[in-house]
Amino acid sequence: MKFSSLTGFSCFAAFLSIGVFASAMAESQSTIAAQPIAAQAISLKQQQAQQLLLQSQRLNQQISQACLAKPNQDNSKRAQQAWQNTMTAWVPFQGETIGPINQLDLAWSMQFWPDKKNITGRKIKAIQADDSAITAAAIQQSSVAVRGLGALELLLFEQGLNRENCSLSQAIAANIMLNSERLQQAWQQPKLSYNAATVRSEVTLNAEDIAWISELSHQLSFANKKFFMPLGKGEHIKPFQAESWRSQTSMAQLQTSFTSLQQLYLSGINALLISKGHPKLAGEIEQTFADMLANWPTEPSMVKLLKSDQGLAKLYRMRIDVEKLAYLIQEVLPVKLKFVIGFNATDGD
Repeated sequence: MKFSSLTGFSCFAAFLSIGVFASAMAESQSTIAAQPIAAQAISLKQQQAQQLLLQSQRLNQQISQACLAKPNQDNSKRAQQAWQNTMTAWVPFQGETIGPINQLDLAWSMQFWPDKKNITGRKIKAIQADDSAITAAAIQQSSVAVRGLGALELLLFEQGLNRENCSLSQAIAANIMLNSERLQQAWQQPKLSYNAATVRSEVTLNAEDIAWISELSHQLSFANKKFFMPLGKGEHIKPFQAESWRSQTSMAQLQTSFTSLQQLYLSGINALLISKGHPKLAGEIEQTFADMLANWPTEPSMVKLLKSDQGLAKLYRMRIDVEKLAYLIQEVLPVKLKFVIGFNATDGD
């Protein structure tokens, strides 16, 4: 298996898409009035779900147009960029525990990661060796490893869009768009489960506030998993466990993860900390987010960073901020507010 090269255009575009995402989220943040955490968080998620639907529609359109016209270098690049934009729009939903993602069972269908044994590669190879007709309906009944963004990444970046894989690429893109539409519709009138029976708080926090603070922690665990898994232990790096390694945008997507977490934190959790008498902790968390993102490496590929001493040094410097943020949010914050963050599927994996 070979790493596919990401052109300068695509590298620039990956970071451009993050800039657009951050700008849009910053704008949405400035328009949110002082409301309970749940109201602000739901508003943010609704905007993010709308963005995911829009980008998935464009992805489906770009692939359909390229295949209709005949794939070439130009329309293949546009399809790759559309994939990057869709992936960026999906990232804010990674690691969710209380939203429609779980209710609709969409997480693995949208993105099969981590894929420690290259199940995606083997399943795609098996489908392509089969002469059966490939449709979106058939993909929906197939393994989750071939339904979502990871499978499409393989086709667009490792194989390259071509006549042989157009039908499969179109079917997967259509499935991604369908699932994005289901998610967007579910967020319009979300039925969120706030289990008050599990709340153990000695301060005046309601179940909704605790649930969203816990959600921040759970999604942070998922982001940290994306950072730590490829680092491995000691000298045993694991580049193929990096998210989006085929498109060489692992660091770009991880940056989006922390940007979206920052927005969730600023949508009301920081204000709650201040109102409960903890302005120092609120400011320290906010500053840690800001410092981490301000010093983010310009290289969009974690694989490239892992393969050089200079790159590894950058990642280990980043580790300080990553671990500090986890400590502040997952250890200090619950103690200050006197409640317990529950277990989630990412913990201990």
